[in-house]
Amino acid sequence: MRARLEWAGVLEMLASVSAGQNLAEAYRSKAGETLAQLEARLESVQPAIITRTRPAGDVEWTLFAGMPLASSAVSISGKSTYVVAFTVTTDELGIYRGSFGSTAPLGAYVLSAAGARAEITTSRP
Repeated sequence: MRARLEWAGVLEMLASVSAGQNLAEAYRSKAGETLAQLEARLESVQPAIITRTRPAGDVEWTLFAGMPLASSAVSISGKSTYVVAFTVTTDELGIYRGSFGSTAPLGAYVLSAAGARAEITTSRP
């Protein structure tokens, strides 16, 4: 919603709902699409992993799986024989946040979950 309406549009839409307009009509008039179209767009969003390296060299990662409160298998593997696998459960928004690196050898790894994949590198300052 925010990407399509921008923050001011979201606030205007909420003000319209507060003034008595139903949500479906308020959204359609501001966004130019129905709530069903919004739902279809959201369902088509592919899983993604976003990473950032912390100053200490560890990697924080966020999985957007698209499904709330769903289990997802996670695998982190290095170029050598290092592999760790575990299962996580997303929150009510379909997101899980984790970190990696503090106990693993320094180097490059592949992080995979929910069909998404990211290459990460751990280091030390």
